[in-house]
Amino acid sequence: GEGEKDPRLIGTWRYESYYSSSSSGYSSGNFSSTSIRYMVFQPDGTFRSGSRLFASTDAVTADTGEDPGEHGRWSAGDGKLYLMWDDGSYAEHGYYIEGQPGSQKMLLKPTNGSKDQLWEQAQ
Repeated sequence: GEGEKDPRLIGTWRYESYYSSSSSGYSSGNFSSTSIRYMVFQPDGTFRSGSRLFASTDAVTADTGEDPGEHGRWSAGDGKLYLMWDDGSYAEHGYYIEGQPGSQKMLLKPTNGSKDQLWEQAQ
């Protein structure tokens, strides 16, 4: 695990989540947002991650633009992904990859109790 580099992870991965709500009454309106997160794993064991948020209401649309992201080091093996950011923070995830290279999907299983996430390999 730690120190190993699973070659299937190398490249860019993308996770998208969507939220929508409608309300009725005096403050009626619709709200929706799409959050896109990405991680880029390099063969040398470095990675960067970042996100972008799109949100809209009936009258306004917003786009945060792509943030500059965070950087760190990664290793993976035996179904465990280890991420160590440059600021010293650390995360460990279980992972499972399926599909053909170029169109793979990765199920990330955070060990901190957060919900599982389905990531897709980006082109």
